[in-house]
Amino acid sequence: MATPSLTRHRLPGALGEILIDVRAGGRATPRPAIIVVHGFKGFKDWGLWPSLAERIARAGLSAVTLNLSGSGVDDSGEFVHAERFGHNTFSAELQDLRRVADTLHAGELGVAPPTAVGLLGHSRGGGIAVLHTAGDPRVRAGGAWFQVRPRLGANGIAGMFQRQAA
Repeated sequence: MATPSLTRHRLPGALGEILIDVRAGGRATPRPAIIVVHGFKGFKDWGLWPSLAERIARAGLSAVTLNLSGSGVDDSGEFVHAERFGHNTFSAELQDLRRVADTLHAGELGVAPPTAVGLLGHSRGGGIAVLHTAGDPRVRAGGAWFQVRPRLGANGIAGMFQRQAA
């Protein structure tokens, strides 16, 4: 297996540029890919994301991490795009994720088109990953890590399925 390398890419997004890092080895060989979606106030170089992406790539998959265009963060991790952050929405993030997934599937992120794609999202990114997975049949697996969820109330999940008395 080839040693993973890092390439950086930029795509136009809903609110500005989407900044993308791709870690992979053997880039000409089709392989599964995982797209990692950061949470609210997060970004691709925060916390565990770089080391997680490196481990995914060392395991033989392509790892795609990104800064959504409304994150407000530049490629150095500095919060410099307050206007974009202030206008960010779930719809904008879904558009950005769709753009990244389409570009990955077209083989335009420095790796061959993937044999399968999975999504992993953290916090708000978990909600975005779930929504995208539900609408994109190309995504074979999805995971949410501390995703957004509705308030369940005293009845928990069962309460979500109970009809309200008129």
